[in-house]
Amino acid sequence: MGMNTFMGVDLDDRRSILWLLSGAGVVSAYCTYRWLRKPAEKKGPPVDFESYLKVPTENPSLAAAKRVAGKRPAPTDFESYLKVPDPQSVTEKFSSHETSDDEVAPPSHLKPVGVLYGTEFGLSREVCEKLCDTLKGTGEYWPLLMSMDDYPQGMDLNNFQALFIACSTQGEGVPPTDSRPFCSWLHGPDAGAISNMRFSVCALGDTSYTHFAQCGKDIDARLESLGATRVVSRVDVNKEDWIAIDGWINSVVSALAGMELKSLAESQESMKFKKASVDTQGDVTYSKSKPYLAEITSVTSLCSIRGQDDKNTIRVDIDLGDSGLQYCVGDSLGVWPRNDEKAVQEIIQFMGWDADQSMAMPSWHYKLQGARSKGESASLKDLLTICYDIKAPKPDILDILVEDGSDARVADPATRAKYLGERHVIDILQDFRANENSKLTDPGVLLKNLRQLAPRLYSISSSPLASPSSVTLTVAVVEYEQLDKSRIGVCSTYLDQRVSKGTKVPVYMYENPDFRLPDDDLTPIIMVGPGTGVAPFRAFLQQRIQSNATCGENILFFGSRRRDQDFLYGDELAQWQESGKLSLITAFSREQDEKVYVQHRLREHGELVWMTLEKGGHFYICGDGEYMSKAVESALLSVIESHQGKGMEDAEEYVKSLVASKRLQKDVWIS
Repeated sequence: MGMNTFMGVDLDDRRSILWLLSGAGVVSAYCTYRWLRKPAEKKGPPVDFESYLKVPTENPSLAAAKRVAGKRPAPTDFESYLKVPDPQSVTEKFSSHETSDDEVAPPSHLKPVGVLYGTEFGLSREVCEKLCDTLKGTGEYWPLLMSMDDYPQGMDLNNFQALFIACSTQGEGVPPTDSRPFCSWLHGPDAGAISNMRFSVCALGDTSYTHFAQCGKDIDARLESLGATRVVSRVDVNKEDWIAIDGWINSVVSALAGMELKSLAESQESMKFKKASVDTQGDVTYSKSKPYLAEITSVTSLCSIRGQDDKNTIRVDIDLGDSGLQYCVGDSLGVWPRNDEKAVQEIIQFMGWDADQSMAMPSWHYKLQGARSKGESASLKDLLTICYDIKAPKPDILDILVEDGSDARVADPATRAKYLGERHVIDILQDFRANENSKLTDPGVLLKNLRQLAPRLYSISSSPLASPSSVTLTVAVVEYEQLDKSRIGVCSTYLDQRVSKGTKVPVYMYENPDFRLPDDDLTPIIMVGPGTGVAPFRAFLQQRIQSNATCGENILFFGSRRRDQDFLYGDELAQWQESGKLSLITAFSREQDEKVYVQHRLREHGELVWMTLEKGGHFYICGDGEYMSKAVESALLSVIESHQGKGMEDAEEYVKSLVASKRLQKDVWIS
């Protein structure tokens, strides 16, 4: 299903994170809590994308989380910031920028324009922020920047004379996690007819996925069907194609210039919309923007490290406490990381700034229970540690450092992209001697050109049947060399080296309805998961084995370097195999002269694979989406062609039928 999971793989920059996007949507029909809370035969609603659009029920993210009485968290290293927010509902101020604390009324001659985004890792917001800055720069418009996350019950779209939207897509065409309630409302019966509203959509996605930019495409079509008028054709953007994004922004500005829009003074509507209430006395629903502080109970190495080239993978166990967070096998846990303090200090010292300088906390930063209200501040050091990505800055930072654009390192878009792709923020500051640049005397200028520190998603490696109030993660620790410098993964090394038993980390559940076990426990399954790709399959096996003593056949293709070095969960898998509950097929690439991988084993066991599929079996792939997944799919196609005996065209149709019937599912990432 091409989901998520940075599972085991720490993604070092947001350029990597876009692709990972995978499955979001509605609560699974196979939610593992059915054994704990419902009769075994009772099933929930469909989980495919079409059902997501056709069944506008209560927000699945809210329905899946048990609401619990709000309590202030135990003291943590964040506690120095935490303040009790205003208990009254938060009302969106009519501001040109969401992160602005400026409450001064805008000039009445400006024309109000709505700008709305739905984002998982921040790119859509970045696009809309740039659009807002461009619109404000014309001196003609007053853009209202809004997040879909803040309007789970929708809004009156007729209040807008013009609305411009950027939205990303998760996995099989569903919205970002916290934007799902808004999108469910928009596609449901409560979104009424629209009159006299002009709009345009920038649809973000990754062409390596089947449902490329689907969420944006669906929003575009839905607005048109409700009666809105499209003034700029939808632009579908692959990953971070800023040439396409800038083209859309320029087209929007040009289109606005030809419209007759009312000024603020002429508008009848104030264009203020209520966000979701912040109720400090009521129940708490945890989410990506309002994570739960969960306690680390253990961090254990799963590998035998013998040399500098050996890679480590860790098992992280996390207690969900009284959060009420529930999950199904196949889901992921989102973890909000912290930057390495040494890396933060390196930037501050190079620029000659005061680490304790008090600065405004960005409004888009996640809110812990009992967290500060809008307008609170934190030290520069803390902001760089928990709020901002100090690896991959916004491309616009180069416009500050290279005023005339003549530097050969950033002379054209391709060169600029390559330069940024290889460097962290400190590298760029040092390259351009930013500490001598008068424009960067104020650290706020740099912060404006940094992205939000994004959460990392890890496939849950445990079943709620085995661990109803805790989760296990399987995390590959990322350490490498680049430009003759040592690099580390932000979240993987945070979990491996900078937390200990008792440390609390902000987490949230990420539903992955497109990576689910069959409804019938007797259905056989084939799982292909080399390396940390085994993570969700450990959960699958726990679920199947503990829920039904006579479950269907479980076949696992696992691969790693060496049996005695990185055979993840090898003892558990061996026990299941010995008890007859698992057919385990391994590929240890470094144990012989010629490397052997899971795709080779798949071809070797082609008859078993074919017979299992013919029995109605399901086929799952988890792991690297750039090489491994493609190689496995190619091997699968070859196996089908060989045993079906009808040629390649029929084999391809067979695979398509597997995908259409949800019998072939993927949870892959591209790093």
